[in-house]
Amino acid sequence: MKKTVSLEDISQLLIAEGIDLVDSSTYDHTNDRVFEVRLRGPARQFDVLRSALLSRDDVLGVYLD
Repeated sequence: MKKTVSLEDISQLLIAEGIDLVDSSTYDHTNDRVFEVRLRGPARQFDVLRSALLSRDDVLGVYLD
């Protein structure tokens, strides 16, 4: 699998949804890339963000905690 998603891609989407990126870590694995991010923004936007991320072909999953 080609690792095409960058933190910059994700950051642009966050900005568009009115969410601030507070902190982040990137973990590259053999077959994927994982971003662990701490976000701040309106709670209602997190569902919108999740849907927007999952609509991308290069995003396999989104977990909000």
